Amino acid sequence: MFIPSNPFLTGESPTEPSTACVVDTATTTGLLSVSRAEPDLHRTRIDHRSGGIDAKPPLTHLSSPLLQLVALFHFHPRLGWCRHKFTSHPPSHYMFKIESFSLLAEANVEYFKSDTFESGGHRRLVLYPNGNEKSNGSGHISLYLEIVIEETGDFSLDWEVNVDFKLFVFDQIRDQYLAIKDMEVSVRRFYEMKKEWGFSQLLSQEAFKNGDNVILILTGRWVPNGPLLNTPNNGYLVEDCCIFGAELLIIETPPELEQLSMVKNPSGGTITWKIENSIRIFTILLYNPYFMVYPKGSLQGEGTHLSLFLALVEPDELPPQRQVYVKYNLRLRDQIKSNHFEFKAPVEKCYDISAPSWGYPKFVRLKDLKDTSKGYMVNDSLIVEAELLLISTVE
Repeated sequence: MFIPSNPFLTGESPTEPSTACVVDTATTTGLLSVSRAEPDLHRTRIDHRSGGIDAKPPLTHLSSPLLQLVALFHFHPRLGWCRHKFTSHPPSHYMFKIESFSLLAEANVEYFKSDTFESGGHRRLVLYPNGNEKSNGSGHISLYLEIVIEETGDFSLDWEVNVDFKLFVFDQIRDQYLAIKDMEVSVRRFYEMKKEWGFSQLLSQEAFKNGDNVILILTGRWVPNGPLLNTPNNGYLVEDCCIFGAELLIIETPPELEQLSMVKNPSGGTITWKIENSIRIFTILLYNPYFMVYPKGSLQGEGTHLSLFLALVEPDELPPQRQVYVKYNLRLRDQIKSNHFEFKAPVEKCYDISAPSWGYPKFVRLKDLKDTSKGYMVNDSLIVEAELLLISTVE
């Protein structure tokens, strides 16, 4: 294992460049050619007299736990942590091989886009061989993943795709891949105004072409190569050839969102029901969409009290396991002196399909209900009321 150079490795969206993304072959000394190989390998070659790069012996271990920690994580002061790791497994979806990289870097090209590949839609890699200057990528290799809308044809104007992705650089000396992933935001949202995500500082030019540098987390200072921190050639650019890759997971459907709101003193939160006709009043059960009234009592209040309950409206329409929290007062109105009867403590209950009503089996004594001086029954009518103090709503 060795230490990659760039501590400010961040997943970000590039500023849309204005330079054309086709190599001007008139400015090169050779010919640009593209060929395919399995598995899904996009190769770009600019013919020239290539010179090899001497490989140094691999660094087999790091000298301290601190350096091992640095090798796993990078911190960007604005966007947070990113992680890279080394793997012997190639990227599962796409590889992009570039031959004669130096000629591509010297050509009048700000960026180069690979062919499209399919992985839950059409994608491609966008490489800035000299770094994306508009996104603080000067002195680095910049690499992005782009969604190609023109070739899909099935996206509406408000399209959105969520992707969990990694980008790769192949170490040709050690036969392993450096995999880079944003740790702060693992899933990136692609949409009409943000079609590209990636890393403006994927690797420094120094680390990509030659040796490496590291950062000390404790001091936040760059430490150049030295006797203890010296690394061999990274193997990313060998004989002017390099290989990048991509691996991605498409999040097919957005997560289901439930929004719970607690509404205090809701509008229209006082519910009143006037029950008329003494014959009805003294039946076993009276109900409307909101109330259940047992004039002769129910459960513990049977034969001694009027029982009063507040009921859910259409409880069968609730989703399974859905709860509705309600805090409310139940009262029996005094129709003469407005000295209404109610309990001091309000009811606080969670309603659901298995418990669609709550209230008091012993709400008011039948003796008091029939006492005309209390004003509860006037002209063969009584009035029950519920005042909602707090209720939950779910969207």
